[in-house]
Amino acid sequence: MALFSAMHLYGLDTTENIGNEFIENNHTSNDFRTSSLSKERLSHSLIPPEYRDVTIPLLLKYRQQQQRSQKYGRDDVFLDPRLSPLFKKDFSGLPTAYIATMEYDTLRDDGILYAKHLEHAGVDVTWCHYDNGFHGVVWISPGLIFEDGKKVMQDLYQFLKLRL
Repeated sequence: MALFSAMHLYGLDTTENIGNEFIENNHTSNDFRTSSLSKERLSHSLIPPEYRDVTIPLLLKYRQQQQRSQKYGRDDVFLDPRLSPLFKKDFSGLPTAYIATMEYDTLRDDGILYAKHLEHAGVDVTWCHYDNGFHGVVWISPGLIFEDGKKVMQDLYQFLKLRL
C-alpha cells in the first residue's frame, strides 16, 4: 500500500526503482520504525492468532531494518492520518464503524488493527472477516458477482438497517 500511496503522491516514476524502496520499508524513517507509536499501532499482538502466520515475520523484518538513506521516506506524508488512519493520535469520539476484512487482501491486517484500535478507544465497531474474500470481492466489474461479495453487502445492509 505504501507503494500505491507513493505512486499517487510522486507519480509513476519509471526511471528509478521506487518499488524496492517501498518493499524494503524505506518509506518511513528509522526513528519511526523504532518508535513507541510504531510498536503500539502496528503491534502483532492485536492480530488474532489465526492470522499471525504471515504477520509476525513481516512486522519483525519491518522493525529490524537497518538505518539507511531515505530517498522517498517522508514521515510527514506516510504517517499523516488522512493517508494512514492507523496513525491518528486519538480514536475516541469517532463514529460507529463497520470494518470488513478479506483473507486475501493486502489491507487485511490494516483493517484488523484499525478495528482493534477503535475498539480499545471505546468506539462502537463491528468487524467482520470473510475467509474466502479478496480485495475487490464486492465489485470488480458489471455482471461479475461473487458469493462473498453478496455476503459482505448483506451484512453491511443489516448493520446500516439497525443503526439508521
